[in-house]
Amino acid sequence: MIVSELDLEIKRELVSQAMLLARPAPRNKCARLRKQWEARDGRDFLPLDEEGEWVLGTKPLRTELTRCDAPAEQCPAFIPLDFKELAAPRCLQYAQAHLALYRWWVKSCGQGKASLGQEKVLRLLEKKGLLGAGESNLFPDRVAGQLWLSKMWRDMSDGTFGLNIPQFIELAGKIGRLLSGFDAEDVEGCSHISGVLAYMAAGLCSD
Repeated sequence: MIVSELDLEIKRELVSQAMLLARPAPRNKCARLRKQWEARDGRDFLPLDEEGEWVLGTKPLRTELTRCDAPAEQCPAFIPLDFKELAAPRCLQYAQAHLALYRWWVKSCGQGKASLGQEKVLRLLEKKGLLGAGESNLFPDRVAGQLWLSKMWRDMSDGTFGLNIPQFIELAGKIGRLLSGFDAEDVEGCSHISGVLAYMAAGLCSD
């Protein structure tokens, strides 16, 4: 594999800007506080959330106080972006759908696994009432749904047991096309993005 020069340059710039943001305490202070450090419950990390805020009800100890980053004026790559304002609505919807699909896939794969079996998807379709007689249903019965999924797994999984996350998102797009009244392979009548959004609109990312 070859990494492009542009990719390397972007990563180099990100590292350089990240170094400008760091505001470490003086060496003597770090050494003194390190000697006083005691891990909470044997865990050698600080209880902070994703925003860097303290999450415990008690105040942090002196050894647990954090230092804010330096101002980001010289680091444009680290200035927060308002994605809702800057991104096209359809692009934002697809990104949110992509994240929701990933979270459902991770939970359904099971701990320590990186592939999804078709039984999980079949049970989901059955639970959401998409198997059985009725105009809004995808398949007339459970057997028809199982046969369709088996074909999808055979075509998409490259001979492996389950689907990885890109393959699962592709499957979601195919199911979404069916829900929209198109053939699963009809990318002209209903694109992959439209299919994924239709899949999400049907509530197929929640148990």
